[in-house]
Amino acid sequence: MSNPFYNCFCIDLTQFSNFDELKLFLESNEISCINPKDLWDAKTGDALGEPVLRVWIDSETFWAFAYATANGSGFFDGYADYLMNMDPLQFGQKIERKSRENSNEFDDDCLTIDEILDKISSKGMNSLSKKEIEILQSIKS
Repeated sequence: MSNPFYNCFCIDLTQFSNFDELKLFLESNEISCINPKDLWDAKTGDALGEPVLRVWIDSETFWAFAYATANGSGFFDGYADYLMNMDPLQFGQKIERKSRENSNEFDDDCLTIDEILDKISSKGMNSLSKKEIEILQSIKS
């Protein structure tokens, strides 16, 4: 049976003793969509007030959605809100399956306002790409 959780990955932040190791890890895995400083801030406790040991990331959007600390684990607020407001599957409803080809690429042209707002909730305004900022500015106008 195939693994149903192929759409996310985990980074164990405890394996990095300094920022440069973490940055090299992201580069060697061709993960350019994640700001290494954000992960380092999570590891050192600057992001949540306590050190994050592991972080789970959506492999399509590269947004962090869950974390674990020495005191427990949780979902980032934007993701928890998304889950709580998700419509349940209805009888006979077809599930749209996305192709896994080029799963490391994310097309900014397909972004929705909800996805951008979720990213702001989980990672902050500084994490937005130029395209995401343009989308928000076009809505504001």
